[in-house]
Amino acid sequence: MNYHESYILARYMYCIGSPILTDATYDKLHDILVEKGELKEYTCRCYEDDPVPIGLLEKFGILRLQKETTKRDTSFLAEDLSTSICKVESMEETYQFFKKFRGASKIVSIKMDGVNIKSEIDKKELKLSLTRGRKAQGFDVTDAMLKLMPKNMFLPGRFVVTGEAFVPQQHLLHFKEKYDSSKHKTTRTSALSILRRYQSYDDKDFEFLKFYAFYADGLGQTVEEMYKHLEDAGFCVPPYMLLEAEPDSYDEFCIWLTEIMDRMYDLQLKVGLPADGLVIQLNDNSIQTKITNQYDERQIAVKFSHWSSKIYDGVITSIIIEQRRVFCCCKVTIEPVITSDGCEAVVINTFNPSFLLNNNLKVGSTIQFARQSGTVNVFCNGTMLDINRKSLED
Repeated sequence: MNYHESYILARYMYCIGSPILTDATYDKLHDILVEKGELKEYTCRCYEDDPVPIGLLEKFGILRLQKETTKRDTSFLAEDLSTSICKVESMEETYQFFKKFRGASKIVSIKMDGVNIKSEIDKKELKLSLTRGRKAQGFDVTDAMLKLMPKNMFLPGRFVVTGEAFVPQQHLLHFKEKYDSSKHKTTRTSALSILRRYQSYDDKDFEFLKFYAFYADGLGQTVEEMYKHLEDAGFCVPPYMLLEAEPDSYDEFCIWLTEIMDRMYDLQLKVGLPADGLVIQLNDNSIQTKITNQYDERQIAVKFSHWSSKIYDGVITSIIIEQRRVFCCCKVTIEPVITSDGCEAVVINTFNPSFLLNNNLKVGSTIQFARQSGTVNVFCNGTMLDINRKSLED
């Protein structure tokens, strides 16, 4: 497998919830391609808009979970291209965002961590629901989503409604005891299994599958109005808060934002939502902003404080080094550690053997790692470890 194939396949596998590369490895590969000016049709768009790489799946014997296309008309959703949210991992980065758009009304909401779904809804009727991926390349989960639509749903026209589906943490045990527990390790993987194999689940099971809507383009002149329209239509929306004018000085801003983050985290825990950060965005939809590649500058994803990656300690039991065609990768096994999402961590990606040598890590040593994207265990050292520890201390 060459690095072009690795990149394209990694995007698809991440899109369907089965990542094959760590975030750090993917980012390095992405930067190499951008620097060389290769695969521009991929690097300049969001992975959600990629076609299904049928040839690669067949070449490497990877089972496609569903047919490439759906029999339903996908033309309306095909017009809707995805954008990504730029993440910030420090108070300083967040302050710069507020400074750039000082005076503009802003709104904060919980960043859901479930299965991303876009649905075409025409007034009272659900026409189509696709998971990540556009132009008929996403997985058709319309039949499953029909069970999650509000009973008296009504929208004033034809809209694309985006949201996240998940199984609340407290209900995972129900599925683990009743079905294959490997399909229900996390709130997200459990939802994926139910959506894609809905015929295997009964109506009682669907009572534990939740859907929260957070975006519908054109439904309201502000984000706050959009949320209210979605709620009026019968949808659940993530907890949100309209922000008052932020303080000018950095020190006062830090105190002000910390109080807001604490309040939002308390709301997250109270409602029991799976979340991996906060979304802070401009409230006024009429404000024109730049979109660089797939990133819209009108919003940021806050990924520090309560939403920093938790640092775990593990004892190394073996070291595995693999020589690939263009680089050498390394991972270690550890004595099993149960992470906060209830999964068992056994394998840690350490990227390059030099990291082990520079940190004097060997069999029997204690290694620090974080869990990324709810699926991959990644070695922490240097800046990343310092940022996470400082955030947790604060």
